[in-house]
Amino acid sequence: MKKRLITWGIIVITMFAVIWLAKSPTSEENKFNESNAAKTFQSDLVETGIEAVGQPIEGFDAFMLLKAFPGLFESDFADVKSLEGIYEYKDGELTYKRTTGQPVTSAEKTISNEGYEKLLKNVSKRLGMKIEGDKSAKELVQELLKKEEGKGGLFLNNSFITDFEECMKAGYPVMESYPRQCKTEDGNSFVEKI
Repeated sequence: MKKRLITWGIIVITMFAVIWLAKSPTSEENKFNESNAAKTFQSDLVETGIEAVGQPIEGFDAFMLLKAFPGLFESDFADVKSLEGIYEYKDGELTYKRTTGQPVTSAEKTISNEGYEKLLKNVSKRLGMKIEGDKSAKELVQELLKKEEGKGGLFLNNSFITDFEECMKAGYPVMESYPRQCKTEDGNSFVEKI
């Protein structure tokens, strides 16, 4: 009797495990979902960007998207790939680095598909938004159209950064000069009071 119960218990547990494994998404399905969300994000970002600043001939680069979306910050473009290079964000400044050889094209700074995926990850992480599909990717684009308190780096604890200490606590770069200076993403600099 005891052996039968143990056998049936093992059979039931095995069945539940098989059903659970069959229903859980594989890592490839997760990548597919992320890729679909990135495509939706890219499509909506481009479409909305065209409405805001017009149709770029070669496609959008980081600086054009920054003009079109007030909720984007230069730091969002850290390690975002373009067609012929990569954007880097260091010491509070966004720069472009060419990574391919000749010939140079006029589309070199245009953000690549892979770049839009990285931009989606950077922005969703900064805003604390989990991207689970097309709907959340569309919501994120709408969020980038507005600049709200508490979003991004301009604010600390839902209030404007007004001095060196708040700037430093918010994690912005501090220039080791005398007196020290801290610079926010929107270009405001705060000098340490001595």
